[in-house]
Amino acid sequence: METCVRGEAKVIHQMGLYGEYFKAIREGKKRVEVRLNDEKRRKIKVGDIIEFVKVPEQDDKLQVQVVELRNLVIQRHLF
Repeated sequence: METCVRGEAKVIHQMGLYGEYFKAIREGKKRVEVRLNDEKRRKIKVGDIIEFVKVPEQDDKLQVQVVELRNLVIQRHLF
């Protein structure tokens, strides 16, 4: 589930997030989300909003603002 809504004031990117991680973000215990830097994620900019949707239930949503972006280099042999 990946969508991007572009408006004048803000950009909202929607992403699915499994329950335990969704809960950790909501409780402030998880402050960093790591994703593959694919075509959809490259559209995310500092200041944008990410709307996490709890999956698989899709019965809860949480919006957070992007405050920093980092590109990590991962060695291929780790996969």
